[in-house]
Order: sequence, then C-alpha cells, then structure tokens
Amino acid sequence: MSSPPPRHATPVATTTARPPGPPGSFLRTLRPALKDPLRFLLDLATYGDVVTVRRDRTFLINSPDDIKRVLQDNHFNYKKGERYIRAIEPLFGRGLLTSEGDLWRRQRHQIQPAFHRTHHPDYASAIVEATRQRMVKWREAARAGTPLDLREEMTELTLTVLMKTLFGRSSGDDIRDVGQAFLTAHHDMNLARVFLPVQLPKWVPTPGRAKFARAIRTIDHFIARLVDERRRSGQTSGDFLSLLLAARDEETGAAMPPQQIRDEVITMLGAGHDTVTEALTWTLYLVAQHPEVDARVWDEATRVLGTRDPTADDVKALTMVGAVVDESMRLYPPIWGIMRTAIEADVLGGFAIPPGSRVVMSPYVVHRRPALWPEPERFLPDRFTPSQAAGRHRFSYFPFGGGPRLCVGANFAMLEVAIVAAMLWREFTIRLVPGQTIKPLPRVSLKPDRPVWAYFTPRSA
Repeated sequence: MSSPPPRHATPVATTTARPPGPPGSFLRTLRPALKDPLRFLLDLATYGDVVTVRRDRTFLINSPDDIKRVLQDNHFNYKKGERYIRAIEPLFGRGLLTSEGDLWRRQRHQIQPAFHRTHHPDYASAIVEATRQRMVKWREAARAGTPLDLREEMTELTLTVLMKTLFGRSSGDDIRDVGQAFLTAHHDMNLARVFLPVQLPKWVPTPGRAKFARAIRTIDHFIARLVDERRRSGQTSGDFLSLLLAARDEETGAAMPPQQIRDEVITMLGAGHDTVTEALTWTLYLVAQHPEVDARVWDEATRVLGTRDPTADDVKALTMVGAVVDESMRLYPPIWGIMRTAIEADVLGGFAIPPGSRVVMSPYVVHRRPALWPEPERFLPDRFTPSQAAGRHRFSYFPFGGGPRLCVGANFAMLEVAIVAAMLWREFTIRLVPGQTIKPLPRVSLKPDRPVWAYFTPRSA
C-alpha cells in the first residue's frame, strides 16, 4: 500500500486558509514580524510543527525531528541561501559563518584545530587571567556601591579573552572602541528584514547605514593592524592568527588571500565575543533574580575550587554552574534563529517543501514549546541535571545549532562562560538595580534591549 502524498502546509500568517495574496498584503502580514519578531514566531508556532509563513516560499519548522533532518540527516539539501548571506555578509564577509560547499569545508578544516580540546588548558589560563584583571574594577565598584552595566562588562571581558586566546595579544586601549563598533554593527543588522520580499538598495543612504559603515571601518582598521603587526614580527605562537597566516591550500599550496584572512578574523571576533557576551549577560541577569540559585552556584564554586583559580578540568565538576548556563541559553539562546534554503524538494512533518523555499528554525521558539519544556517561561536549572535531561531529544535544545555546521567554537564558549561565572559567583553576589524592564532584542544575536544595571556585592559582606 503506497503512502499518502505530502500535504501542503496551510498558510496561517494571516489566520486564513488562503494564500497571502499580492505583495502589499504580504507586507501588511509582516508588520508584526518586523516590530516584534520573537512574538511573531511564538504566535506562529502555536499552529503546529510546520507552519507556512509564505506559501511555497517560507516555512517555520518547530519539530525536533524535522529540525534534525534539516540540520543533520539531510543537511546536504539545505544551504544558508543568498538572502540570508546578504544580510550578514556586510559584517562577516565570506568567512566560515557565511561560506558554503567546498569553500566552507576547506575553511572548517583549516580552523577546527584552533578549537581542539588540547588547547583548553591554555585557553582556561587566559580566561582566568582576563577575569582576574577585570575583577579589580568590580571590587572598586562594589566598595563604592556603584552599579555596573553587565553587558558592557562582559563585552570588554570577552573581547580581552579573544584577543589573548585567538591572537596572542593582551588587551589595549582600542578594545573599547572595537567593542562599541561591534555593538553598532550588530544592532543595525536586523535579521527579520531577511523575510522582506523587497530590499532597500545598498546604495540608498540612511543614518543607520552611515553608522554601520563607520563601525566596519573601525573593525577593519583594527584587524589590518593586527595582521600587519604579526607579519612584521614574524611571530608564530600557534594562535588563531598564526594558523591563518600559515595555512596553505592543499591543492595549490597558495596562502590564504588577505580578504579571506580578514573575513575569518572578523567572524571569530564577532561571533566569538557576541555569543559568549550574551550567554554570560543573560546568565548573570537570571541568577540575580533567583537567590536560591545564587546560593547553589556559590556553594558549588567554593566547594570545587576553594580559593584557587579554576582550570579546564574543573568545568566538568561544576555541574550546577553548567546547568544554570544551559537553562539561561534555553530561555535566551544567543543564536535565536536559523535559516536554510532547500536545494531540492523535501518532506518535513508530512508537508511538501518545494525547492528554493526557505525554512526557519528558532531555538528561542522551540525552547519554549510546552510539549517539550513544561512551564517553559520559568527559570529551572534542574532541567539539565542528568536525570531530567535523560532521553530528551537532541534537537529540542540547540543553542549553537547542530549537525556538521554546529558552531565551531561551542566548546570554547561553554568553557569561558563556566569559568567566568564560577569565579564571579564565588566572590560576588549580583543583584539588579530595581525598576528595570529588560527585553530580548533579536539582532545577529539575542541581546538585552538596554543596559542591564547591577550591583556587585562581595560575599564577605
């Protein structure tokens, strides 16, 4: 007996059973998506596992099984697509984040060794050193009773760590300027615009584009200076930049072109600092509102570490710290949305996916599905204890994506977040300044929509 033919997902973005209609009608449909993309996607997800945003063109995929098929089992049939790439290419160029096919495989092969676990002990030492230096400011603020912006502090800390671990350089006065440039560039890159059928031509000047261009110039100048300093010094320290400069094409023996070096460096700087910054900021923000969780992570950090500095090996023993970080990334995953374009026809959840159509998968949405996560809006780190996590679908939780294109720096990011958080909680209690309303803002990553002001109080007090 033959199986039934694939169904076509009913378009529900307009809550009707008809196609969205002419472009003007579709634009009206997208107004709520552009105003509040997260709310829009959450509302769409209530319609089922496969939801048509635009008939035969864009689908929202909410089932872990279907997400696994797109990102892992049938990943050869799905590419990032030119529309998505055009949205982030102005910042990242054609680095590992945006490349496809053979180019991506060559880049991944060249970059992967920099994140091998054998480097973790050295990375952990650099993370500890940078955190200890930053704590000088935190102690001064604690003594004075002065609140600090959590995201600003984490931004400067993570950039300092990246400068040391990826480029073998200690922090300098230009760290703040580069950090601000990344903030400006990321804020202007609203990925919800990817869904628009009509794009504003690149040559049209706007205030946002002018600010973005200035930010890119700051970042490019910084990277060019880094590369020039390394070439002139002849230093080969085994860090990420040395790896890029020494890389040779396996077929031709040619060195990596300057533009590709720029794109890979900015990808690691941008994605590396942004992901860790948001993970740390949201984790500290959530624990600051839950004293009972704060007490548990303090107890674990003091019990496991005592008064010594953490090492890479300690991270496995910091199970409560890890559970807290996992739960914070469930609620506020830095990578809030993933898009792929189907090369050939496929079937997801029983629905026909035509070639050339786009599929959207949102960790922010899937991590909040009640069928997968009871009481999804509550902050409950025990969800990630071994007993509760046993048997959970791998793709019900995917803050770093999944499959072959799983974030290359995922393990490095988790190492950094765990070490910084453990050191911070061991010494300080963090409490938010009253009266703040913080909302997630989806840009390239999921960031707070405003500064997150908090008091650092020494534990001894």
